[in-house]
Amino acid sequence: MQLFVLNTTTPLGNFCMLMDEHNVVHASGFGTPLKLKDRLGKAYKDVRVVPYIGIHEYTRSLEKYFAGEKDALKNIKKQQSGSVLQRKVWLQIEKIKWGKTESYKFMASRVGYPRAMRAVGSACGANALVLLVPCHRVLRTDGGPGGYAFGVQLKRRLLEMERGGA
Repeated sequence: MQLFVLNTTTPLGNFCMLMDEHNVVHASGFGTPLKLKDRLGKAYKDVRVVPYIGIHEYTRSLEKYFAGEKDALKNIKKQQSGSVLQRKVWLQIEKIKWGKTESYKFMASRVGYPRAMRAVGSACGANALVLLVPCHRVLRTDGGPGGYAFGVQLKRRLLEMERGGA
């Protein structure tokens, strides 16, 4: 299998998306394409990553997102595999509106496991579709940031940007 990498410079650093020949994104995030490929896990270890040549509509979607367009990423096709609980968490995360946040505890209740805050946190950490599944919008009950695969400082900057502060 081969995945194409879209590299984009954003106000918060280099952002990549790894997509297949059908424009389905399998991973996205800040940093390098190889770092993203590693996040996909063993099932993708033999995947070849090659640069996408040309201008792609998804790059424009990212530009619009960082310019403040709330729904700019909605039309990006995406796919990731995970456990039943992870998929439930990711679906609930996608319902969190731009500029809003929810707690790990609230998300645990939404997926039917009110005491599974750590499992929700683990699902956020396993999310390979950063920004497309906006796990940065999930916080601790006390409002603290909790963790983030690309660093808590970046999580804070994303939230600040979405609240209109950047």
